[in-house]
Amino acid sequence: MTAASGDRSIEEEIKLEIPDRATFDSLHESLSLASSTPPARLEQVNHYFDTRELLLTRSGIMLRLRVTDGRPELTLKIGGELEEGHFRARELEETVSPARAAELLEQPARVHDLDLEPVRILREELGAPPLEVIGELRNERTVFTVDGYLVELDRMRFGDGGEEYEMEVESGRPAAARAWCTRWLEAAGIRVTLSRETKSQRLLRRAGLLKSPGG
Repeated sequence: MTAASGDRSIEEEIKLEIPDRATFDSLHESLSLASSTPPARLEQVNHYFDTRELLLTRSGIMLRLRVTDGRPELTLKIGGELEEGHFRARELEETVSPARAAELLEQPARVHDLDLEPVRILREELGAPPLEVIGELRNERTVFTVDGYLVELDRMRFGDGGEEYEMEVESGRPAAARAWCTRWLEAAGIRVTLSRETKSQRLLRRAGLLKSPGG
């Protein structure tokens, strides 16, 4: 998601942790009733690139190939958590062909051959590190519009068979968005907490490659 005003490459979002499937289902129902537009459902497969030593992650950089309903997109993000639940990152996205996407997954080093903005910025930041595919995360996303906010509800499925859930709210005014989330969720009687992790960090934590926040 990208901020609605200002620099179009800056992503601003509030992330909320949903504790279990029952709360997720309850929130899904409440958002469906409140949405001013029909909910849109997307199937996403996220493939993450990094070095064996997690150079990108430790440098605050995320490189991802996301396939959404069959459409591949290469994304670079630089940034992360500013304060609990508030994430801000420079985001660069480029669509690639299905054939090129398959090639990148087979030969991750070919990423550096691409003349695309995400790759050019990666070179500026880190040169051409030896990339590997470090993991895959499947995400079922439902998008709602509530009180003028774009709200995304995610059901994340990991390779170990586990699931996690989160809610994201896009806004160029994160303080107002966080206050709205608090009011709306309290009114709906739904308890969630502010998240401290990105999706890639969740994946690495579950693989035992990254500690949980504060751990």
